[in-house]
Amino acid sequence: MKSEKKHDTKLMSIISVLLGAAAIATTVAYFIYRLYSEKAYNEKWQDYNDCGI
Repeated sequence: MKSEKKHDTKLMSIISVLLGAAAIATTVAYFIYRLYSEKAYNEKWQDYNDCGI
């Protein structure tokens, strides 16, 4: 019984760490995507900045 509880606690700890790492990785990926998306958008409309539109 004690061993089973210890095993469950260890498993929950590993799952918590993995979910935390996944959340951080997802957040970093989102910011990288947003950075490149904004860069592409600005490059696309760069020629129109000079004409006053």
